[in-house]
Amino acid sequence: MHLNENERNIVIRALTKVLETEPPYARADEYKKLLERLKREQIADDVYLPEHSRYDIDDV
Repeated sequence: MHLNENERNIVIRALTKVLETEPPYARADEYKKLLERLKREQIADDVYLPEHSRYDIDDV
């Protein structure tokens, strides 16, 4: 599953809300795993700075 940044943020918020408000049930472990994976991807995307988006401050 490939999500853009906005979609990933929405899914993270939704999964967090479900896990906070719903009583424990069989799929909670799967939701937790997915939530952690999405958070790791979000952190990795935040750290990544593509070459084409870099610029020299003197050129601005």
